[in-house]
Amino acid sequence: MSGSLSLVAIMVLAVASAVPAMAQQPQLATFSEQIQIIIDGQSSVRSAVSLLSVNNQEITVPPELAEDIIQDGRISAVVITNEERCVPGVVDESCILVNIIPSDPSEAGTPSPRDVGDLHIGAINTAFGTDAQFHSVFVQSGAASDALGTSGAISGAGVASVVYVMPTEPTAVMFQRMAGILIPDTIRDSGGFYDAALGMSSGENAGVTFSMIVQSGGALYQLKVSTEEPTTQQPERINPLEYLAVDEIRRSGYYSGGFYPLNSLLHVVVLSDEPVQVSDAGGKILSTYLIGGEKVPADITQSGWIFDPAAGLTVDAKFLFGTDLAVDGGGLFFTLAPAGEAPLPDGVEPVEVPPRPAVAGGGSGSSAPAADPGSAGLDDTPVVVLVIVVAAVGVALYYLRGYKKGP
Repeated sequence: MSGSLSLVAIMVLAVASAVPAMAQQPQLATFSEQIQIIIDGQSSVRSAVSLLSVNNQEITVPPELAEDIIQDGRISAVVITNEERCVPGVVDESCILVNIIPSDPSEAGTPSPRDVGDLHIGAINTAFGTDAQFHSVFVQSGAASDALGTSGAISGAGVASVVYVMPTEPTAVMFQRMAGILIPDTIRDSGGFYDAALGMSSGENAGVTFSMIVQSGGALYQLKVSTEEPTTQQPERINPLEYLAVDEIRRSGYYSGGFYPLNSLLHVVVLSDEPVQVSDAGGKILSTYLIGGEKVPADITQSGWIFDPAAGLTVDAKFLFGTDLAVDGGGLFFTLAPAGEAPLPDGVEPVEVPPRPAVAGGGSGSSAPAADPGSAGLDDTPVVVLVIVVAAVGVALYYLRGYKKGP
């Protein structure tokens, strides 16, 4: 589920400001840990572990720098990444992108995107111990994509990325260095998805990205480790732990002071050329009801899967931990079968299989692909450092709203 990031931030802060309640009373914290895995059987498996917050005390950009960027009014995002080819023309270098909100260049006195970026790059370099130098300005001309709930802050029509480059460093080194700057000891020492991100950072194809997305007088901060592995065959049995190279997923001890069931989310999207359906699942398939056409768990104290949709060319699976602190492979797998060739498991309703939309190629001047539910990772625009889990914040808020409202 995507939506306005500013609304998400406001709602997160509003819910998190509530005083701790009795046991089992659900709350939302400003810090979230999220995993997203996108499986395209004819292309690749893309996995990401993200730590994100709207609270600058939980992801700690120096206050003066954060305030200057937020108050500038012309910056939509700042991105630091060692992902390959952050924009066309950059090879074997890491990038700092200062993304500028589109403006009317005919207006007198309008500063160029580079002028805006140059105002802040010195302070960014100082804060992160980098020495990035100007490379280019890349203006994306493709249609804006809001599939991730980013409202074009990271990629979209007219977004000008002022690109600064620096020598690249191994992802494991960069992640630990960035985490040392950004993530307080209280969170790093609490384990959870942070440990999963740390382990993933040692992978051969791993990359790390820090993003500060500016919205409505504040910002969403995110530190993400991601991997992409090529594949040519659609797996029948989906076990997220295989892609994360861990034996279990454990929630952060940072949440031990209350009940925060939706601050740790696992999201798996399967894209298929032929219609498929969920035929079996480890753990529970949660009871749900509909609010505004979206499935909402009837009881968020329970751990298990929500499949929405459970069949078609896209299968979207979200795992909720409920009151559980950890889950292993026995509770996380699900299996797929050709649509109509196996009975659906209890708790999964049949759905009409829609045709798969055509996917336009990426690049300057191209249109973003139509977004299937949960297909956020399909954005093929040249700026490849997309924040792929922002929409999961909206999912958490929606689920909590549904839980409080009741069927």
